[in-house]
Amino acid sequence: WRNTNKWLVKLFGLIYLTSVQGCSTSVAAATQDFGKDNVEYLQPYYLPKWMKVAFPALEMLGPYVGWRITEPRLPEDGANGLNAAAHLWKASEELAGCVFDDGK
Repeated sequence: WRNTNKWLVKLFGLIYLTSVQGCSTSVAAATQDFGKDNVEYLQPYYLPKWMKVAFPALEMLGPYVGWRITEPRLPEDGANGLNAAAHLWKASEELAGCVFDDGK
C-alpha cells in the first residue's frame, strides 16, 4: 500500500471494511448463542427489515452495522444445499489433485 495513490486508499477506506469490522461476524458467531437448530447467516452490512434473504450486492458492500442475522441463500437442490456442497467438495478435490480426509 505504500506505493498506492493516497486518494485511492481513502476511497477504499470508505468502501471496504476495516480488519476489525470484517471480523465482527466471526467474533459474534464464536461468542453468541444463536440456538442449535437454526441455520443462520451473519452479515456485517445493513439490510432493510423487509428483506428476509440477503441481497447479493448488500452482502458485499453497504453501510456497516456490526453484524446482523439473515437467512442464508441456500441452493435449491432439494437437500437444503447439501447436494451442491458435495459437488463443490468433489470439484475442489479434483482441482487440488488430492482427497481430503473427512476425519472418519
